[in-house]
Order: sequence, then structure tokens, then C-alpha cells
Amino acid sequence: MNLPETVELMKKYATCPDCGNSNIGNGEGKLEITDDTFTRECKCGYKAVETKTHVHVQGKNYGRINQK
Repeated sequence: MNLPETVELMKKYATCPDCGNSNIGNGEGKLEITDDTFTRECKCGYKAVETKTHVHVQGKNYGRINQK
């Protein structure tokens, strides 16, 4: 992912929509960025994975959503 894409995704997924947590690390959540995948996980179980072609969101308010 390039820097502008990463910055936009970080803004989009900064705060967990299920519990409001905005922390990562120390058991609070996880942020993983690779060449083609952005992953944000939260301690409450919320998880968002976004690639150039797909979005996968899983959480108590979302069930499982796949889109793009």
C-alpha cells in the first residue's frame, strides 16, 4: 500500500466502531500493513481487512461483511 492509501485507512479504522477503542498494542488491538493488505483488529473481536479489491469486516455490529 502506498502512504496516502494507508493514511486514509488509518483514519477510517482509527476507532473501533463496536467498542470505541482507539488503542493498538499491549493486548488492545492490532494494526498490520503489508504491500496489499491493511488489517485492523480490536480486543473486542472487531476485525477489518481491506485490500485493493475487497473489504472484510467482522464484529458484533457487522456480522461478516465482504464488499468493495
